[in-house]
Amino acid sequence: TNVASSANIEYHARIVAQKYLARKMINYSREIENKVFDATVDIDDVMAEADNELLQIHQKCSNRDYEEMSEVVKDGIEEMMADASCPDGITGVPTFHSLDMITGGLQKNDLIIIAARPGMGKTAFALSCAKKIAVDNNIPTAFFTLEMSGVQLIKRLFSNVCEIEGSKVNRGQLTQEEWDRFDKRISSLEQ
Repeated sequence: TNVASSANIEYHARIVAQKYLARKMINYSREIENKVFDATVDIDDVMAEADNELLQIHQKCSNRDYEEMSEVVKDGIEEMMADASCPDGITGVPTFHSLDMITGGLQKNDLIIIAARPGMGKTAFALSCAKKIAVDNNIPTAFFTLEMSGVQLIKRLFSNVCEIEGSKVNRGQLTQEEWDRFDKRISSLEQ
């Protein structure tokens, strides 16, 4: 009632939507707080439920603007022109040559899912990709896993970078030549 004109209606509507979202999050955070203090509730279940609910709130409240086809075509042409300037055809972050020849490297905005049965080497493959990106290409990389601790992951990287059998790394039973190789190559991981 205090707005004299409809000229700013979009701005005011956005404020109302944001206040609605804030109220939803406040109410849900109170529910989560109550569940966390309840000793009979499994904290892992609460975390999973919280993740799911926040994702649903985000999906309900995020609005995607439409784009004019002419703008998308223009952006696509600009991207193709930029990609054409890459002589090796690798337009994204490089990993393994044979994989990059198919994908053009890891592309931004892509979700990549590595799937296989347990024990087939998914983590080892992903870790090898991360190592190629971080160590070989000097691109800052983050690696998240719920399977292993940081020390377990770094021992796998030791094995990969230093080309030493994993069981030897886990036991610390390296030959003198392997220790020398380890000392030379480990600085690349620290950086």
